[in-house]
Amino acid sequence: MKLTKFISFAVALIMLVSLFAACAKPENPDGKDSEGSKSDTVAIPDTPSSGSTVESTQSPSSSETLVSDDIDDSVNFGGQKISILYWKDVERPEFDVENEKNADIVLDALYARNTYVKERLGVEFDWVPQDGNFGNQAEFVKRAENDVHNDKDYDIFAGYSLTGATLTLHGCSSNLLDPSLKYLNFNKPWWPQSLIGSAQIKNKLYFCSGDISTNLLHMMYAIIYNKDMFKNYNPNVDIYSLVENKEWTFDKMFELCENVYVDENGNGSKDYGDTFGFMTIDLHFDAFYSGAGLKTIEKDSNGSLIVSPDFSSERAQSMSESLVNFLFNSGFAFAEGTNAKYSGAVAMRDGNAMFVVDRVYITSGTLKEVSDFDIGVLPVPMYDKTQENYVTCMAFPYTLYSISSGSKNKIAAAATLECMGSEGYRNVTPALFETSMKLRYVDAEEDADMFDTIRECVSIDVGRIFCTSYNNLTYSAFRNAIKAKNGNWKVAARPANSQMTKLSKTINDELAKLAG
Repeated sequence: MKLTKFISFAVALIMLVSLFAACAKPENPDGKDSEGSKSDTVAIPDTPSSGSTVESTQSPSSSETLVSDDIDDSVNFGGQKISILYWKDVERPEFDVENEKNADIVLDALYARNTYVKERLGVEFDWVPQDGNFGNQAEFVKRAENDVHNDKDYDIFAGYSLTGATLTLHGCSSNLLDPSLKYLNFNKPWWPQSLIGSAQIKNKLYFCSGDISTNLLHMMYAIIYNKDMFKNYNPNVDIYSLVENKEWTFDKMFELCENVYVDENGNGSKDYGDTFGFMTIDLHFDAFYSGAGLKTIEKDSNGSLIVSPDFSSERAQSMSESLVNFLFNSGFAFAEGTNAKYSGAVAMRDGNAMFVVDRVYITSGTLKEVSDFDIGVLPVPMYDKTQENYVTCMAFPYTLYSISSGSKNKIAAAATLECMGSEGYRNVTPALFETSMKLRYVDAEEDADMFDTIRECVSIDVGRIFCTSYNNLTYSAFRNAIKAKNGNWKVAARPANSQMTKLSKTINDELAKLAG
């Protein structure tokens, strides 16, 4: 890509980097489909910021155009050890990067971040690995809880997103809005307001994320599409204009998939290996619920968690009916299974899908070696034209950071988190987002713009943050209903709604105890 385009993308990133808009035991919500395996603190508003931008007085090509943190240059902790318990089974490296030269620009940026933080603050990192993904949450929480009540060795917990709320309810996490943790400033752009606002409950905040977590960007849901196939079936459609004019709706996507089918194996049956207009697996149904602007859990006027009216709404009912009909009755879509055998990403790579819904990291993973056709990226469609904005759902495998309630070094830990976040914002995120994602694996400036739109529209449902405490109903209820081809969502939602209402009371009681 030409230098002028790179500079324009850099400018776009600078302006957008701060914007994040506006059960029986279920299967692993993360699945293993796409890749196979695998300065005082101030209160943050509960609703996302609607339009903050980054002021710049420097040249667009200068890194100094990005916002800096407020940690004074004189701050030095004299070699203080900061012990970080982190989930080692993370999907993408994010923590202890040992080598300076990794032949990977993102890993190199992470190494440089860690080195810079150590030198700038005068701290030493003690990285402590612990399995902690969906299947290993209990082990991670147990280790953290044992430390809080006994050894008090750990200062920071860096856990799989679903452990953040659990650690909080177990009394393991400090209130990050405590004035004593003065180095944390959650009004800075490396702390996305959509997440911070959702996570803050009754003026307390126990976990955070943002540019400190590379996986936060990796796990954004999007529509990935085969440009060549799309042009063949829809030669007169400018899909980017549809997105820009907010005409990119579920019904429009369904319409564009009409008549996109080829019986590749000639067996007269519509099965995996054939070519379809749209392909996915049940793991990714979550993206449609959130994409329609629907929530599972909200906060009432008192800050207490309640089941969202969205959960049993007419919109949810209508969308479930349309989705079931499209996925299972149209003949132009395929949606079966949970694992790599039926992966939409693999089907896309093999040229058997026009559209798939997946995490954006497949553009730099499964799809990076695609050469015989062009790929593009789009936001998840809106429910209809009346919806205010696109909504980007986050898959679960990103990291939430918290300061241990048992830490003996909370102030140094706070400074470390702030510095890791700010340095990630200035150097790691540009490496990942601009070079690894936008510039390296997409084919046109329009696709880079789409990445910006997708990132702008990230929204975090508090129900997904507290998913484990809601017995996983905040994802499994809708996912399982669609999987069962049950379009009667109002009926399917009733038992989940009842259970979640009861669980909300339990969770609110526990949070009240923490608040004192």
